[in-house]
Amino acid sequence: MEQWLVKQGGINAFLTGPKEISCTCTHVAQGAYAFTFSSSLVGQYQLWIFVGKSSVGGSPFPVRILPGPAKGRSCHVTGLGLWSAKVGMEASFEWAAKDSYGNKVEQGGDPFLVAVLGPDEIPVEVIDHKDGSYRAAYTPTIAGQYRISITLHKEHLAGSPFLVSVHEATADASMSTVSGDGLEDCHVGRTGISSSRRWTGTETEFGNRREEGGDDFAVRCRSPTDTVNAVIKDNKDGSYVTEFRCFKEGDYFIEVKLGKIDIQGSPFVLTVDPSSTFAMESMAEGIENEFGNGLKIAQAGRPVQFRIHARDEFGNVVRKPGDDFQVRILEVQEGIRVRAKVMDNGNGTYEVTWTGMIRGEYDIHVALKDEPIKGSPWKAVVRTGNASAEKCTAEGSGLGGSSAGVPNSILVESNDHFGNIVTNGGAKVEGVLVSLDGSLSIACEVADHEDGTYTVTYAAKRSSEYFLAVRVDGEHIHESPFLIFVDHTVTDASQCMAEGKHEHGDGLKYCSVGDETGFQIFAFDTFGNRCTVGGDSFYAVLKGEKDVNVEILDHQDGHYTCSYTALWSGQYQLHVTLNGQDIQGSPWGIEAIGAEIHPPSCYIHGPGIYATDMFGNARTHGGDKYSLSISGPTVCEAKVRDQENGRYTVTWSTLIKGSYWIQITLNGEEISGSPY
Repeated sequence: MEQWLVKQGGINAFLTGPKEISCTCTHVAQGAYAFTFSSSLVGQYQLWIFVGKSSVGGSPFPVRILPGPAKGRSCHVTGLGLWSAKVGMEASFEWAAKDSYGNKVEQGGDPFLVAVLGPDEIPVEVIDHKDGSYRAAYTPTIAGQYRISITLHKEHLAGSPFLVSVHEATADASMSTVSGDGLEDCHVGRTGISSSRRWTGTETEFGNRREEGGDDFAVRCRSPTDTVNAVIKDNKDGSYVTEFRCFKEGDYFIEVKLGKIDIQGSPFVLTVDPSSTFAMESMAEGIENEFGNGLKIAQAGRPVQFRIHARDEFGNVVRKPGDDFQVRILEVQEGIRVRAKVMDNGNGTYEVTWTGMIRGEYDIHVALKDEPIKGSPWKAVVRTGNASAEKCTAEGSGLGGSSAGVPNSILVESNDHFGNIVTNGGAKVEGVLVSLDGSLSIACEVADHEDGTYTVTYAAKRSSEYFLAVRVDGEHIHESPFLIFVDHTVTDASQCMAEGKHEHGDGLKYCSVGDETGFQIFAFDTFGNRCTVGGDSFYAVLKGEKDVNVEILDHQDGHYTCSYTALWSGQYQLHVTLNGQDIQGSPWGIEAIGAEIHPPSCYIHGPGIYATDMFGNARTHGGDKYSLSISGPTVCEAKVRDQENGRYTVTWSTLIKGSYWIQITLNGEEISGSPY
């Protein structure tokens, strides 16, 4: 085997890694070899084994070289705590465990001993990080020179023992305190004073006081809306006085810093309350409601409000109650004072309610302890309120009535509930004309003049008494409803009518000759209203073979009696006119009927008797019973033949010549000329 290995070039081994390490080969038995190597550098290596130029199976093999045990002199310590420290403040230093070759030990557990010796023996806390690193911390309480000793198995670490100087501490923000009334709640305008003291650990851990000044303290006083400058006075004995003055209310944060670090308790909260109420900074604002604004405009008889805001002399809101604000409201023209009610809301505001009854300009004075507040006095205008029906009045010719079909009107003047004249329109004014029996209702036209007056116009065609109802917002105005009369208008011929009523017959149809008859005329206007006064110029005439005048009697009540007497029988046309125009029905056809037969008016003409009335009108019908007697030399018989037309033929004969008397009678009365 050995010959074969020699023939192959021999066997050798080496390691590669952080550095290359050669191995020593030792033959230990037939076919067995041992390799040895050493390294001062820890790390991960590769073990290569070659036979000649060929690596053995599995080569390279991973090999890890670990550090040796910790060696004191190989360990190096770092940190400010080795050289300098301050009383009351923790100081520290660190080191890493290393073996003899300076390799870092990767696990903890080594028994390092640390001691800080000097004017005082200071306890030291050693922290094992379990990874070969360590930290030691100590807090000196007395200044002076100290010796720091660090050993491992009684062997000092490199540089040990160390000489460290412990100095007196500077002002420590975390140990400094603040006191004084400047940290208590106060009022604006007052000076806040606080004292600041810094404490060091020169006596005890937290009880050593600095006896000198010069520390870099800064004080800042601020609120969300304000920043206040603070003045710091150094008393040179470790105490400081800070002065500041707040002019705005609210919560302030007082920051006290040493350098950039807040001292103990900083920031402090300081509540600054408003100062006492100051008239010239207090103010008022009008409250809007449906009747106006309490500092600008109001409606007569309606309450309006404004609000007073209490302020201190720096303009801060005062939220406490109890201020005695005086409110004086005067009507300018008459100097009338208006009562104002002031209500304390309990939060520094005050509600003022007042009501002006008379329209006009008002001065509003608001004062506190006889000093006017900001903006006082104010000018407010009280305008009239809404129209009040019971205070509205009406005037005009329309209250005296009208004529049918002729518009007439009244003027409604609106006033508010307190009698103030309303100077603006917009009220709901309605008018209606209602007949007394309620059968007729006529809506009126209303014109709004936009100045508080309204014209109510009505027109009715029917002559009658009416109620004129005028309402504002559904309520009757003063004295409404008004009783008015709508009279007829002028007489209209086309509407006038006639009736034939007469004691001697219907004068619009027929008449008897010689007998007076007539008819009635009734005057009406264009709308068919009966006229109730006379004076109309009616004219009437019967037109026929001979015209017959008609007499007209005016009864002065729109009623006229007409009379006429026809002396000639026959057909007539009765014309009734007004101002040349026929009235309704005109003309009428009238038959004049002859009068009763009048024997003295009857006469003989030719062979017969003609029957007439007393006016000479021939009879047009028969039926009369004439009697004839003939006397003479002998008695003769005569015959009367009725021709049924008012004529009668008489025949008689005699055989004896001589003179005869013929007597003709009708109803016992001889006719004209009888006896013949």
